[in-house]
Amino acid sequence: MNEEPDFDPDAVDWERLEALRDEFLTGGGPGYWLNTADVELYDSTFGRRIAWKWHAVLDELAARGFAAPGGRWLDWGAGSAIATREVLGRFPKALVERLTLVDRSRPALDSAKRILKKEHPKLAVEFAESAQPAAFDLVLVSHVMGELDPPALDELVAILSAAKAFVWVESASRDESRALSAVRERLLEVHEPIAPCTHRESCGVLVAGREHDWCHFFAPPPPHVFTAREWAVFGRRLGVDLRSLPYSFLAMRARSEAAPRAAASRLLGRPRVERASMRVTSCEADGVHDRRFLRRHDRTLFRELDEVRKAPRLVRWRLADGEIVGIDERLA
Repeated sequence: MNEEPDFDPDAVDWERLEALRDEFLTGGGPGYWLNTADVELYDSTFGRRIAWKWHAVLDELAARGFAAPGGRWLDWGAGSAIATREVLGRFPKALVERLTLVDRSRPALDSAKRILKKEHPKLAVEFAESAQPAAFDLVLVSHVMGELDPPALDELVAILSAAKAFVWVESASRDESRALSAVRERLLEVHEPIAPCTHRESCGVLVAGREHDWCHFFAPPPPHVFTAREWAVFGRRLGVDLRSLPYSFLAMRARSEAAPRAAASRLLGRPRVERASMRVTSCEADGVHDRRFLRRHDRTLFRELDEVRKAPRLVRWRLADGEIVGIDERLA
């Protein structure tokens, strides 16, 4: 449990925070941040929720053997540099030679640099209004899809294509998640997926007949969120379900000649429980499958799949006639 509150609910300008949230939801983007106070307000509230999504993503990447490389980093659409701060926190030994922050909001860039310099005094940080395709060792992108028109998306895809690796985290909205899957398809010739994908094949949610599917997941908030006064006030004032932290993401790296991973499955979304059974949406190398799982086959596994904190991410199912009867191996 946190010893200090994440923010002081009595000092928050709730009307301003709600206005900032509404701008994000309508695609207004970070350019509307009027000053550093706006950035700090968002960073300490909604920004924490974005950080918790990054926690879940980075945990999965680490479980799959990925470690952030050193060298040149780019944080594109940086905001208050939440992505960079979380990655540096998770991989503190990464030898970053230079970090480039790209954002259209000067207050955001000023806040990001100040925070980063406080946490990492020796980190070389530079600003840029835009970035050209270059051999960045790592590109980080966070919650920008709703703000990208086609030319801006093409510009970002070109940057990612030239990078050695990238991690992109988004909301879990169906449209934005499917747009992220479409980015994956555009980059498959030069990059290979690290996560959440289990394979190098075309994305199963984009095939005909799967228009209502999208690749999304749920991150567990820190336990203190459910007992802290500030978050109770936050949830009540802004109508936020503190239990729900949905996200989508994509991590890829330059394609190698290494043999692809052995066949595995990645759970999408949440299982749909039906009394003594559940339906699981499973992404596999040959496509996306809706698989049934009966409670009687494995009651412990049934409970785990129904709980965000315990559900396995990457597995090899034990199947019988296309239905799940257990797990042969947990990979992440």
